[in-house]
Amino acid sequence: MLQKLSKVLALFSPAQPELSVREIGRPFRWPKSTAYRILSRLESSGFLDRDEGTGLYRLGIRLAAYGELARHSTSLQRVVSPSLRALSDATGETATLMLFNGNEGVTVDVVESFQPLMLPGLLGGLMPLHATAGGKALLAWAPPARQSALIRRPLPRYTATTITDVAELIRELEKSRKRGYTTVNGERVEDVCGVAAPIFDHRGDVSAALTVGCPRRRATEKLDMMAEAVMETAASVSAALGYRAHSLVAAVRPAHVGRQAPTGVKRSPTAAAQTNGRTTANGRSHAPERTASNGRATGVMSPRGNGRVSRSPQPVAARARADSAGSPADARRRRGR
Repeated sequence: MLQKLSKVLALFSPAQPELSVREIGRPFRWPKSTAYRILSRLESSGFLDRDEGTGLYRLGIRLAAYGELARHSTSLQRVVSPSLRALSDATGETATLMLFNGNEGVTVDVVESFQPLMLPGLLGGLMPLHATAGGKALLAWAPPARQSALIRRPLPRYTATTITDVAELIRELEKSRKRGYTTVNGERVEDVCGVAAPIFDHRGDVSAALTVGCPRRRATEKLDMMAEAVMETAASVSAALGYRAHSLVAAVRPAHVGRQAPTGVKRSPTAAAQTNGRTTANGRSHAPERTASNGRATGVMSPRGNGRVSRSPQPVAARARADSAGSPADARRRRGR
């Protein structure tokens, strides 16, 4: 039957989108009764549609759905694959790609970490949306009507930390949209934490999410770094898929919203104190100094409003001392007096 299906489907083309029973049966020398029987089966399976008015057959909507799924999965995985590996290398943890599969999520690509993380059945496995970082990302950025349809009551409990209250879940999803990423804290698998960010397609829709996961003890030390990495990677993939937002990262993470660790996961003082400049023992940060070719610092770098970096002016007192000192020649004349 599959061979017959393949032969029949091959007859349709943009030049011949509709065919009669006679036109379909002629190349195979099928009797009219045989052609009717085969076409009737294909129609009942959704592979062909029959126009009641003309009696002509055309490709069915089921094939269109399969084609869209194949196109989306193939192009998305081709684009994401190198980014997923880079994300795993950058964080040192397992990175995954999750897609919608009905009312659940399905992991379609995995780059495993060189560090141990026991997650059996991860690739190809169906995942609950409310108890995984990737699933929460799919929920958080889904249109309100779809989000409501996907959050089905009651929410199953998998561990002691699984969110089973719908109102609590919705509050967390709103918080996730503001900060730009979702988190999970042992809510499906004990002791496994993760962060995820959404991938936007060229229409601005979200149907996929990138996730980085690791044991809780490692998440404690580098949650912020993981979140930043997954957001930047998701924004890069979105751009490659044709998404054109005013700011790709801002679309996922508006401004610098204070980030919070998942409940039960404490951020380390070092990670909390780190900035783009230097980190001192007391957690205060200083802007990095610009260094000349001779290795001497030539001033403090400060951000302008336009995003460029400028050199901060020398303090007034320092300039006064420099002016009073005069040139090297003036100094020699004073010593000679």
